[in-house]
Amino acid sequence: MSIKRYTLIFLLFLSFQTLWGQSMKILFIHDSFDVSRDDSIKKALIIAGYHYDLYDATDHLKSPDYDILKNYDLLIWYTGNDYSGTFFWNGNDTDNSALKKYLDHGGMLWLLGFNVLRDKYAAPPVTFSQGSFEFDYLGIARYVMRTPGNDNTTIGAAQVDAVSGNPICQTSPVKWSFTSGTMWGIDAIEPHSGALSVYKFGPSGHSLAQYNAGIFYETQEFKVLTFTFEMARLKNPALEYRTSIFSEVLNYFEQNIPQKNNILSISIKSEKGATAITQNGGTLQLVADILPLNFSANDIKWSIQETEKEAFIDATGLVIAGGNLQSNETIHVIASSKTDSQIFDIFEINISGQGK
Repeated sequence: MSIKRYTLIFLLFLSFQTLWGQSMKILFIHDSFDVSRDDSIKKALIIAGYHYDLYDATDHLKSPDYDILKNYDLLIWYTGNDYSGTFFWNGNDTDNSALKKYLDHGGMLWLLGFNVLRDKYAAPPVTFSQGSFEFDYLGIARYVMRTPGNDNTTIGAAQVDAVSGNPICQTSPVKWSFTSGTMWGIDAIEPHSGALSVYKFGPSGHSLAQYNAGIFYETQEFKVLTFTFEMARLKNPALEYRTSIFSEVLNYFEQNIPQKNNILSISIKSEKGATAITQNGGTLQLVADILPLNFSANDIKWSIQETEKEAFIDATGLVIAGGNLQSNETIHVIASSKTDSQIFDIFEINISGQGK
């Protein structure tokens, strides 16, 4: 069977498997001034059976704002080979607050671009720590180098290999269509302990084989996959490889969409950390931290386990001591989800000094 015929059968199989079944809402963000590259990415999306909306950051000359992003389950943010002025970094090398808000509210991101870190950091190595966007949202602990090396040596990427046991991608090895067979400009990165390696430089024994070109990071709120290699210049049969990778990645995201419609956890805290009411008829304000962050205090119900003789609580979490001798007790306040009473937290308050 010829490669061409095999590829056609393979692509038809993928298309019919997913075309009518997928319900994930995807926004493709074109963030590269080289328009020749993203056509192949869009084609892979369509053949893999996924519909998408397009936001052209290079036309708008800005990143999409949160009011746009919040309507989508997954963002595919493609920066191509641009190494300056990408709107992923707002065009000015700053953290993208709209993207952070989207992720904090249960979003998913697939970042594609082999100069995306070079754009913001011209001189690696750079180490990231907690509090930085790269560490907290991309799962990257260190931007090691880019190919070719920082000293202008001829270190290039011959291929990237899927890391054994990763739950997302099995297509491997991934090679390039360039005459030399080598890709230049890939950012070599290292994940922190909470992130997962998906692709590493290869083959085994290559001088860069210890470093990553694909990292996946998820928290209770969001999921982010970062590829620092170029998907538009794969070795033939390129469309088959590209569509295979897209099918694997998008299927994983679709099967693991964060539950934006359900409260996952509630944690009660009080003003200034107080756990007691000592004044006669005194009050204590409680607050519930809720995940995901798209939920608010309006989505929870406050109650007290004990009788109303000991204390009262209003809809805002304000506890009011009963002001009588029977109020001198320890009470237990409950904050529970209005839609799922099994999601709750309990806060203990000691009440004294009542009935004076």
